[in-house]
Amino acid sequence: MSNDFDREQLVGIFVAEAGDDMAMLSAVLYPSGKPYPAPDEMRGHQTIGHKLKGAALLYGFPGLGRLGEFLETLLEDPNALAEETWPGTVALLREIVERFRTQIEVIGHGGTESGQSLDDLACRIEAVLSTPHARAEKPEPDVSDAYLVP
Repeated sequence: MSNDFDREQLVGIFVAEAGDDMAMLSAVLYPSGKPYPAPDEMRGHQTIGHKLKGAALLYGFPGLGRLGEFLETLLEDPNALAEETWPGTVALLREIVERFRTQIEVIGHGGTESGQSLDDLACRIEAVLSTPHARAEKPEPDVSDAYLVP
């Protein structure tokens, strides 16, 4: 019984933190005064996807883990995505956030993760990432001695 109680508490913390993260992403994805954020405004938010992916998988929510992975992938380098696909990418990000929020709400009320397929999102993400010129060449990482030796 103690383990069930501990898990419920931990899942409650996960739900609260994930809800806060989704609210923060929503605020960035729906900027006031313009239809969508600039790619620069989305920089650094891939860490939210990474954190949510890990936490969701830790608590046994593979669907949420996959949604977190989608966020992480799309937000890895927003400036490298093709400019003409950006409005559609923002719409896709908004949909991922909304699906995540819906699942979190259900889990927060004692429900379970839905078994809804996420293959449609995966295909759409692949299309965004495979658009010609969608990914700029990434510079080689700085692995000089000054970088490696503090």
